[in-house]
Amino acid sequence: MAEYCAGVTSGRIIAGRLVKLAVARHLADLKHAGKRGFYFDEETAATSIAFIETVCRHSKGEWAGHPVILSPWQKFIVWVLLGWRRKSDRMRRFTKALIEVARKNGKSTLCSTLALLLLLFDNPVEAGAEIFVAATKKKQAHIIFDEAKNMCGKSPSLSGRLAITKGAITSLATGGFIQPLGADAHGTDGLNPHAVFKDELHAWRDFYRDYDEKLTTGSGARRQPLFVTVTTAGDDKSTLWREEHDFAVKVLEALERGEIVSDTVFAFLATIDAEKVDCPKCKGPSCKRCDGEGKLAGDDPFAEGLTEAQVLDMLAKANPGLGVSVKPGYLLDAFREAQHKSTARNKFLRYHANTRVESIEKAISAAVWAGCGGRLSDLRGERCHAAFDIGRSDDFAAITLIFPFPDEEDGSVFYELLSWSFTVADRTDALRSEQFDRWVDQGKLILQPGDQLDYGAFEDRIVEIAGEYDVGSWAFDPSFAQQLGQRLEKEHGLQVFPFFQTAKNYNEPIRKFLAALRKREICHGDDPLLAWQAGNLCIRRNQRDEWMPEKIESPGKIDGMVAALMAFSECLYHADQGGGSVRTFDD
Repeated sequence: MAEYCAGVTSGRIIAGRLVKLAVARHLADLKHAGKRGFYFDEETAATSIAFIETVCRHSKGEWAGHPVILSPWQKFIVWVLLGWRRKSDRMRRFTKALIEVARKNGKSTLCSTLALLLLLFDNPVEAGAEIFVAATKKKQAHIIFDEAKNMCGKSPSLSGRLAITKGAITSLATGGFIQPLGADAHGTDGLNPHAVFKDELHAWRDFYRDYDEKLTTGSGARRQPLFVTVTTAGDDKSTLWREEHDFAVKVLEALERGEIVSDTVFAFLATIDAEKVDCPKCKGPSCKRCDGEGKLAGDDPFAEGLTEAQVLDMLAKANPGLGVSVKPGYLLDAFREAQHKSTARNKFLRYHANTRVESIEKAISAAVWAGCGGRLSDLRGERCHAAFDIGRSDDFAAITLIFPFPDEEDGSVFYELLSWSFTVADRTDALRSEQFDRWVDQGKLILQPGDQLDYGAFEDRIVEIAGEYDVGSWAFDPSFAQQLGQRLEKEHGLQVFPFFQTAKNYNEPIRKFLAALRKREICHGDDPLLAWQAGNLCIRRNQRDEWMPEKIESPGKIDGMVAALMAFSECLYHADQGGGSVRTFDD
């Protein structure tokens, strides 16, 4: 283990800042933790690793049937987690562990071996040990559990000591067991766990807080309970994960200040160093090492000028199993896709760079949008579906028409898109620039006098467009335009449909609109104002992975794109209905 620690410390082994701190903490504890009542038991640490590597066997993939040989980073986790002891009673020092690595790095295999070790050969053996693998869904919990069960079938040393059923692995000698547990199952009250493995904590939204508390508060009678959390990084909605991650970071960073935040929490956090750090040799504004404000740029695999070899070196910080369980080719394939597919970028950063992301992500790359340019047809009199988006009275508004042109031979549909945006002359400073003035001069951005949108003039423009084009239906957000929608239907005879702004309503049209863009089945006529709004469009996902449009930042307007998505939804609906269905305001 000294070789791994030396490799990380010297930089010979690529590791992120937080893994370096985990190693530095262990080395510092070897010198100083004795004063705080702890000692390191090398025999227990070595025996734990020997148990895994001589008794446990892989059950699937290219190593099926072969002994589990731990990678150096996995050995470090087992060595430190199980080797440290309390002087007072010789029990384990650590009661909690947070292990974060990117996908495909062997988290499930490691946890399966640890669960079997804690069941059979914990030091000292815990009679009647109850070990739970917990997840939000029992199906997810079965991933680690089933791997442990399959290992038992591959190892005569294990199978002779255990009773294996569909829902439990039971020790014949002690009566202890391993069971999968999901929040979707009953019976989480009254647990008395010796150990709990919480899988993919990033998916545990705040809704599961009560479930989490039941798992972690029932071990008061146990001599050395252990709660192991294994996960990839989460997003801004991953509340429980953020709390555990941020506390673990504090535990590690306390070393840099010579402080102790917790002696019972172990953390191994393998991630790229995405955040800016202090420049060690800053020379002020003229400093060429940093940004001139004392900060070094964080890791960004998508930064310009990086070679793929440099990208892999960066990603090795989050993928300590790179070259073993994670194949470089697999990682580079995912990276190349994320380079050219904006909706895949957040997923890549989260699952393969193991870094926190926002739950919104940019929807359309500039390259994809540019690929759908070209001259529009003469669309006057052509059949289309339309939508308008009108926000607060001092904001933007937009009207977008989408013209579907079906291909009778192959069944595909080509769409052409026409859009107008509106704002007020006395607009905020954020909406004043040469770019905005240029759009006004080009007739792309229509100014209305004063500081409030003229709803009457906007209504007249809709009626005018309806007379110029064959508009089958109009969708709109009723939040600020319900009365306008009613007037258009009752006074002007237009077919209108209130499109309520929910992820359920947007999910299908967003996905299919983006797919059509990627296949170049949409032409937007190189409208520069709409291109700007397309660049501002982000996706917010809910817990059911339903998509919702959201703007990237203020003053990044997306009204024209929101109207486009609503109009596209109308195209999809009427195509499904054979073009003859009529919906009214009251539907």
